[in-house]
Amino acid sequence: MIFADVRLHFFRPLTGKYREQTVACLRGLYARLYSSLADYNRVVQRELVLEVFQEAITRTPVFDEADDDLTPAAKGEREQSIWMLNLLLEHGWIERNVDEVTLGSTYGFSRIGRLFTQPMEELAGNRFRTRHRNTRNTCSALRSFLDKHEVYDLLDAYEYSERIVSDFSDVIAELEDRKRQLVREVEAQQLVRRASDEFFEFMEKRFMPDLSLRFSEDSVVKYREELDGLLRSARAQRRETKATVERELRRLAPELNTDAKRSIYLTILDQIESHAPASLDNLLRSAQFVKECRLHAGEWDQTPSPQIPAAATITS
Repeated sequence: MIFADVRLHFFRPLTGKYREQTVACLRGLYARLYSSLADYNRVVQRELVLEVFQEAITRTPVFDEADDDLTPAAKGEREQSIWMLNLLLEHGWIERNVDEVTLGSTYGFSRIGRLFTQPMEELAGNRFRTRHRNTRNTCSALRSFLDKHEVYDLLDAYEYSERIVSDFSDVIAELEDRKRQLVREVEAQQLVRRASDEFFEFMEKRFMPDLSLRFSEDSVVKYREELDGLLRSARAQRRETKATVERELRRLAPELNTDAKRSIYLTILDQIESHAPASLDNLLRSAQFVKECRLHAGEWDQTPSPQIPAAATITS
């Protein structure tokens, strides 16, 4: 359970007028611990955490809202950093560990705190993130499974295949955000030429290169034939091999056994096979949307009260 023990009010630090500072502190500590900024020769003690927090608090605004029971009185940045650390410790985002020999304390994220902070750091957009490798990783893990018959390789392939859909959906979500921004500007009767120019600049410099990369270097189109061949080989394994793998899967991943009469092994292969075309369909819809936007761009410039055409809609 997420909301248990000290995490009973886990998200409380993200409320109140200091919520943006809380996010900034979490991002800063995450970057210091897990990014290229990490210094593994330095123990993460209290002073280091306060240093990171103080830097984040200095450059992050406070929302002008009424005080609540979570908000402390106005104080200096040092005191604010101490209050922030205690708040995150209290609600389970950060843990303090005591060395039994030196009796010194070190600080780090709790497991759940780290998992929830990671998407915050990714949303900041400051880190390079490879988003084009999960189709390739799926094929590699399947190939390794066929060579060694290690069940963990098959489970890795299954996990990678699930990420294909989410990775290919990232560009769709970003495109939708840009579309909504364009709609707002048009509805606010701002300059349509400026709004549409910004939108299509995003299309040409960000979206289309990303789409091209997915279709070529690491796309479902390129690897689909290889993936199909690997899945056929997996289904054609000897009966004894499949029986051994099935027993191991039922022992290692019982949560996948939703139907006692259905083979977990075959279910995993079917799921892997279904993830790739779903992602390809998303990309094709995106490409069609771009074409429709191009066709309607001239209409937006010439219409007195422009509206986004109904045809330019992505079906998720």
